Amino acid sequence: ILNSNLQQEIKEYFYHKFIKFECENKENLKESTFNTLIKNIISGDWGKEEKQGNYIEKVYCIRGMDIPEVKYGNKGKIPIRYILEKNYKKKQLSSNDLVIEISGGSPTQSTGRIAIITQSLLNRFDYPLICTNFCKIIKPKENYSLFLYYYWGLFI
Repeated sequence: ILNSNLQQEIKEYFYHKFIKFECENKENLKESTFNTLIKNIISGDWGKEEKQGNYIEKVYCIRGMDIPEVKYGNKGKIPIRYILEKNYKKKQLSSNDLVIEISGGSPTQSTGRIAIITQSLLNRFDYPLICTNFCKIIKPKENYSLFLYYYWGLFI
């Protein structure tokens, strides 16, 4: 879990190395798009407040308003929901997934907040984590989670 000073230092390092390209061997870098770094993008789910019908799988559901707490490894007030059994496996968050808020901003808070899911965060919950349908799950290709997280963070 990173404190805000360390988080700022990492953002600065990232900016200089990957945006301004102040690095050795930059001639080996090639242009690409985000799509080449992403395995999958998955929509969230809101489910039901209580078990009913096929809504039987108990999960914690990250909302956009939970992202600031999640970014620092805190549980916050993430609600428990029940989702369809058929959606259970594909919507679960895994270590190194990114959660991006895509809807539901306010006059003082725009959309686009992002959090990276760590194993230590997942270990704090007794049920799987998913995100609400106002967010998207980004499943980066191996070793690109932090790059995408910090790159995205430069714009919000």
